[in-house]
Amino acid sequence: MEKKQIFEIIAGILLILATAGTISGVYLYEYKFINEFNTIDLEARSPEMGNWSLPEINLVQGEEMRLRIRNTDTVTHGFSVPELGIGVDHPIEIKAGHVEFVFITPTKKGTFLYACTVWCSKQHPKMVGKIIVTEK
Repeated sequence: MEKKQIFEIIAGILLILATAGTISGVYLYEYKFINEFNTIDLEARSPEMGNWSLPEINLVQGEEMRLRIRNTDTVTHGFSVPELGIGVDHPIEIKAGHVEFVFITPTKKGTFLYACTVWCSKQHPKMVGKIIVTEK
């Protein structure tokens, strides 16, 4: 084998190891981060593609919960629960292919609507769900 071929093989192996190491590191970090909080996974998709993955989210008053909102769509989505003060002062946008974390500690019981706040399709007004907060 020539010296050039050996260098190309070594470079290829290093590239594969770097890629695999990065991906493994991300998964390990996410796994550790998930275990530190109560987490609910919510997928944001335009209504034509299936809408929110959870039409209802059940929470307990006074207990902190983390929503991991994953945008699996090709457009930007938003998230807001106005009655709980979420996404009102600081809009929450989830760009296509991205993930946003929202921490919620409901202080009152009831049923509250959550909605996409970024125009995402002709069916945008249908992109809503419910958060149901119960007492302990």
